[in-house]
Amino acid sequence: MSYSEYTAAAGTSIGLPCNTSIWGEELISLVLWYKENSGSGLPIYSVDARNSPLSESKHSIPNAYKKRLFFDVKLKPPVLRISPVYEDDAGDYRCRVDYRKSRTKNFVTKLEVIAPPKEMIITDSEGQRLIGTIGPYTEGSDLILICEAEGGNPLPNVTWWTGDTLYDDSFSLAPHNNMRNELIITNLSRSHFLFELTCKASNTNLTVPTESSIILDMNLKPLDVKITSVVNTLSVGKRTELQCLSSGSRPPAKITWWKGNEKMVNVRDTISSDGNVTLSTVSFIPSVEDHGKYLFCRADNPSIDNNGLEDGRTLNVQFVPQLSISLGAKIQYNSVREGNDVYLECKVTANPWITGVTWYFEEEPLISKPNEGIIVTNQSLVLQKVRRSQAGRYFCTASNSAGQGHSDEFYLKINFAPICKPGQKIIYGVAHNEIVQITCEVEAEPSNVNFKWSLNSSNENAEIRSFITNGSISIATYRPRNRFAYGALACWAVNDIGVQRDPCIFNIIPTGPPEAVRKCQITNQSTTSLNVECIPGDNGGLKQEFTVEVYNSLRQSLHSNYTSLTKPAFHIPNLLSGTPFTLVLYSSNAKGRSHSVSIPGSTLGEPEKHTGAIPQFGFNPMLGILIGTVGALVLIAIIIVIVIRVKADYYEDDRDDAAKEMDSQQRMNTPKTKPFLCDSLASGVIGASDVIEDNYIKQSDTLKSKDDISGFDFGCSGYDRVTICLNQDHRGPTECSGICNSNCSSTRYHCYHPSMDYNGQSQEITYSDLQMSTSVNDSQGNRDE
Repeated sequence: MSYSEYTAAAGTSIGLPCNTSIWGEELISLVLWYKENSGSGLPIYSVDARNSPLSESKHSIPNAYKKRLFFDVKLKPPVLRISPVYEDDAGDYRCRVDYRKSRTKNFVTKLEVIAPPKEMIITDSEGQRLIGTIGPYTEGSDLILICEAEGGNPLPNVTWWTGDTLYDDSFSLAPHNNMRNELIITNLSRSHFLFELTCKASNTNLTVPTESSIILDMNLKPLDVKITSVVNTLSVGKRTELQCLSSGSRPPAKITWWKGNEKMVNVRDTISSDGNVTLSTVSFIPSVEDHGKYLFCRADNPSIDNNGLEDGRTLNVQFVPQLSISLGAKIQYNSVREGNDVYLECKVTANPWITGVTWYFEEEPLISKPNEGIIVTNQSLVLQKVRRSQAGRYFCTASNSAGQGHSDEFYLKINFAPICKPGQKIIYGVAHNEIVQITCEVEAEPSNVNFKWSLNSSNENAEIRSFITNGSISIATYRPRNRFAYGALACWAVNDIGVQRDPCIFNIIPTGPPEAVRKCQITNQSTTSLNVECIPGDNGGLKQEFTVEVYNSLRQSLHSNYTSLTKPAFHIPNLLSGTPFTLVLYSSNAKGRSHSVSIPGSTLGEPEKHTGAIPQFGFNPMLGILIGTVGALVLIAIIIVIVIRVKADYYEDDRDDAAKEMDSQQRMNTPKTKPFLCDSLASGVIGASDVIEDNYIKQSDTLKSKDDISGFDFGCSGYDRVTICLNQDHRGPTECSGICNSNCSSTRYHCYHPSMDYNGQSQEITYSDLQMSTSVNDSQGNRDE
């Protein structure tokens, strides 16, 4: 049995020879290859040449080797080719050759397989595997790197390299038959930033070394920081920008700005493209408090502790004087009374310093007047034996090159006993048995007061106990139950300083609705407007307002209304031209409304427009005769009408005398009620001859038609003597005692008191035209559309 040795690297190919030519290949019947210690004992390759020449023999290969083994019989000697070679292919191979007529020959070949390490593993001291770029590691720290080669035959050498330079070759045997190299780098510096280290494992020159590389990433401290802006004098209120530059930090430096211990905001940073430089800008408005503070910028690598660099300046801020007023050290604010001496000090903060201080009281400058107890010295003000009138607002001013400063107002409180507050309502108009609340307000320091009320009337002096108090205000509730209950109410207050010396007096007087306006007249008229003015009557003891209602006499409807809070004078716009109107005026207060006063008025007509030439007429004698004849007939008709009217008036006067006598007797037994606007009239279809004349009625009486033909009732409440007239279009008289005439319409009846003439000049009696209940109601608040 022959024996030989071969060496192959894993992953390559190799041929193991088998000498088949000893007896002649034509005599070979079988060639069998065995691998020792394979476990199965079966051949790994068989060549059957029993029935054919060796070159044409049949080859048999187990599936596990079919793709890697081939016995090449064409070579001399034939070889068993293994490709690729595996690490576990190492071992002894036996080639058995069987001859037909000779004995069997065996040839043994030892194959040694060189295998590189299976894996290179780099870890840190914590066992964390490291691949590619590792870190970042902090500048100045220590780093431990462990490289371990797993497997390999023979065992490899493990070394560290940087580029082509050997960096460390101190390897050793590790557990599990691995080889390792532990590299320790102390005090990492900026030179280690992006430093590449390669760990190599090599066990023969026949193979390429196995290697693994890492790159160190690092956090680097800032190299420098500097405020690049010029910082000289700053001004309060003027925005300022400062810049700070830092370089060398990785990652880029974080720059912060500080004023003393206060971190500043409104900061923006700009970083260079390579990340090496950071430019920071702070924008701020200096304040008075900033003067003398140390302002600095600080550059820090946020990933490294205690690495910051600083650069700063002391601020010089110029500002307008800042002033404040305080009392003297021994004076308590709440203890100042009339007659005390008061010391005020104006405290000043300024850069640059001031030129002087000026004192003010209630906006007026103060100067020293020792004879009046006012002493001004530098920053101090002394008030000797203060009076209540000196309580109020004090402030001081001072100037420097930056401007003039103004202190906050200091209110000097001087304690005093209560006094009546000026400007109060002191006259109260109250109706009989009406409840009224009377407000009494006092001024006092301190303002915590107690009140006392009393009544002084023509009949009695009595204490009032029905009142409430809220601070310096007291409200008494009072009801005059008879005429003796009117008079003066007095209230006193008391505080810690003393009792009010002079009480507050409130006069209680009787009140009622206002009187009607007087002497109303149209003061101006145009095509679209009217102006009306009246004299106001007594206001009844209360504030009154005035109202005018404008009725369209043609439409017999409310056109508009207006209210004046000051005087009975009105401008009435937006009227139709050439139209008659009735103006109804009255006044009102909190107690009610006065009687109404009605006056007629009309707008001017539009001027005629001439669009053609004026024709010229010659004198015609026949035309003159015709005009004279017509004029004579008209004159005769007028005389006839006048005669008829005189007779009717004579009859009316007789009837009036009788009615007045009856009226006089009834008035003696009935309280007189002033006539007022009749605002309700129930009506229906009334017979043509229905006329009601001079009926004496009380308020709320209802009138029936004279002949009671229709069966409908209608009323004109509030009038003593009433005349109701019908439309001229109805059958019956065309005149109603000579008072309605053109004022009658198809939609209205009229209430009229005989003591008032048609022009409405009565001082007490009023006139109103009334809407039928069957017609559409007019709006009382707005203009008729």
